[in-house]
Amino acid sequence: MRTGIAPVKFRHYLDTVAYFFPMKRLPRADWATICKLYGDTPYTNRNAMGLLVAFQCPQPDLLARMAVLCDCLQGNLARYDISSDAIGPAAKNLIFIKEHMLLKYRKAMPIETFDNLTGGEGSIYCPFEAPRNVALYDDFPSKLDPQGPNVAKIDLRLRKRAKCGIDHHGLIGLNPMLIILRNVRFVEFDRPRSERRIFRNVMEEAADLQQATARIRDMKRYGQFDFVQRVHDYSPRLLLITNNELVLLESKLTWNAIRRSIAKKDLSNEINMIG
Repeated sequence: MRTGIAPVKFRHYLDTVAYFFPMKRLPRADWATICKLYGDTPYTNRNAMGLLVAFQCPQPDLLARMAVLCDCLQGNLARYDISSDAIGPAAKNLIFIKEHMLLKYRKAMPIETFDNLTGGEGSIYCPFEAPRNVALYDDFPSKLDPQGPNVAKIDLRLRKRAKCGIDHHGLIGLNPMLIILRNVRFVEFDRPRSERRIFRNVMEEAADLQQATARIRDMKRYGQFDFVQRVHDYSPRLLLITNNELVLLESKLTWNAIRRSIAKKDLSNEINMIG
């Protein structure tokens, strides 16, 4: 446990939820009902296989109706994202998340960074098409408090076989803490000490000081050592002690998240990318 430092507390809500139906269109009356419950027209994607319908920040009444439609029309839950907003200073909490969060069973690879809509930088731990993914942001207020300050956010995205046994009946009563800890662990990590160890090894293995300096300069630029995930990639045998008490995760979802108007296009583009 980090002595003298309070754990970082998170609130959780459903962000993107998507359903698949083996048909081109839903019955007109059912479509009208879900549009009314949603308060907007949901995103849709039609192809030869059927219809994908996606919502952002769905509420329990809509989820209950979609569960009924899935039973009646042979639909299924295709994807759900659990968003976890850290309570407190966004920049400080984002550094903490980077330095202490590991996505379990992840293949070693660079973490992709990208520009957010507001000009900040986001990061995604696996390719967009991966069944399981996690993304980090710190450039938006929480959807649970749109008028509040910016927050650091973890988005756990689960689809296909990675949905942890959750189906269209299980979303309302979902326990976010259990799902998150099936996929993520938080570890004790001293970043400055780790970097000193890595660079000392480079100095010992390099042919001369010039080669060592060039390698260290390259690693500082491209190594992504601000992520403990990448340090783990470089040194898989490095002992990282799991300490999930570094965070406080709630066992219930928080409702009444408000979707952002500027996110509709972003949601459409993302769903197109992941299929």
